[in-house]
Order: sequence, then structure tokens, then C-alpha cells
Amino acid sequence: MKKFIQITAVLSLLFVFTAIGVNAQTEVKSFDAKVPFDFNIGSKFYQAGHYTLKINKTATNGLQLTVLDQERNILQSILVADSGDIADAESHLVFNNYNNQRFLSKIKTLNKGIDIFMTKTEKEAARRQTKSKTVASVTGVR
Repeated sequence: MKKFIQITAVLSLLFVFTAIGVNAQTEVKSFDAKVPFDFNIGSKFYQAGHYTLKINKTATNGLQLTVLDQERNILQSILVADSGDIADAESHLVFNNYNNQRFLSKIKTLNKGIDIFMTKTEKEAARRQTKSKTVASVTGVR
């Protein structure tokens, strides 16, 4: 009987950890974006073009942004924050523009708002800027 309880306990723990692992990267949102200008996400530079953005929940209940190219190759994965700042009518990306150097700062969908953390590269660009920050939106995000 003791052996049965031990086996049942081990199998139960295995089931729980498997369920947690499967839930660790549950996809929240995936969409395609056509960005008509060069931009940065964090410290990584991207040329204008088509990209797929995926927002996943992590095992610690955080959010992860994964950027893929048109061939579905992973270009970058970063941690992001849920902002609650959702889009009013159409999903879109919001960029901070510092002297024509653009940084993705927010992703707004109809049911979720995402903030991208400001990196050292963006902070340096902001410090060098002489005018106030401007924001540009790219629509057509699905």
C-alpha cells in the first residue's frame, strides 16, 4: 500500500509539472505587421518590412514578445509588460521617435495592451534628442 501511495504521489507531481510546462508558453496573441520604416525593438535594429509578432505567457505569468521574419525564423525574444492600454478601434504598434530613430514602445490590440521596456540604447537616443518625443502608429496589425 505504501508503494502504491508513493507511485501515485510521483505520478501526480509529474502530471502537475507537465501541465505547468505546457501552460508555460501559452500563446496570447499572434499577428502580422507591415512596418514601412526602419525601427528598433530594444537594442536590435530592423529594416522596414513584414514581421510576425507573438505574445506568449511565460511560466512565471509574465509576457514574452517574439519577433519572426517572413520565413518564420525567430529574430528576437524579449520580456514585455501588460499595460492594459488597449486600442480604441484598430490594433496598432506605437513607436517612440528620437531624431528619426524609431523604437517600438507599445503594442495595442482590441483586448490587450503591451509595453516594451526602454533599453539603454533607447535611453541614449532619448538623451541626445533636442525636441520632445513623438509617437507614430502603424496600422494594419492583425
